Order: sequence, then structure tokens, then C-alpha cells
Amino acid sequence: MQLMISTARLAERLTDGWVAFDKHGQPLDRPIPSGIGLATMVVAPVTDALKHVDPEGVITASIDRDEIWAVEAIILNVVVLDQLGDREMSIEHLLDQVYLLGHRWDVSPISSP
Repeated sequence: MQLMISTARLAERLTDGWVAFDKHGQPLDRPIPSGIGLATMVVAPVTDALKHVDPEGVITASIDRDEIWAVEAIILNVVVLDQLGDREMSIEHLLDQVYLLGHRWDVSPISSP
């Protein structure tokens, strides 16, 4: 079963026009970094070993982690949340919908204040 995120539930957690939540849709009580865009993903470097594996289960290559980031939190401004409307959607659908509304996704490394 796919996890659904409720925009109405997120709207209840707005603080100063912002809401932060994890990739499972759980609201987070965290400071909002200054200077971020209306839709921001807070990311951390991936440190896991990543491998390409063929259909027989044989490792065929390592994956370069330099450009791979793990999403730790998502931060939305009330403007974006209002445009999304009152509905439930998967995290993938939410990510796509924000983009389709004409907003870009900013990225903020987790070490940002």
C-alpha cells in the first residue's frame, strides 16, 4: 500500500507560513533555513554502498554517490500548500504536482542552519 500525504494535515502544522515534514508525510518540528525557496528538499549525502546488479544478482558496477542525495525533509511555504489544495497524495505525486504548479524544487544540505 502506498503512503498518502494529507495536505490538510500539513496545513494544520504551519508555523510562520511554513511546514516541514519527512518523506513519510510526518510533520517535523525543525527550524526553517533562511533564504530557501517556496518548495525545498533538505538533503544529506548518501553514504551507503550502491551497486548495479544484473538480473542474475551479479554486481556489475558501483554507483558514484557524488550526485546522489537522500531527502531528509521537505519544506513547503503556505503559498504552495494552498495551491496544492485539500487532498491526499503520494510523495511522488506531491513532488510532481509542485513542479507542475510552476515551482522549482530548491535543495538545502542538511548542515544548513
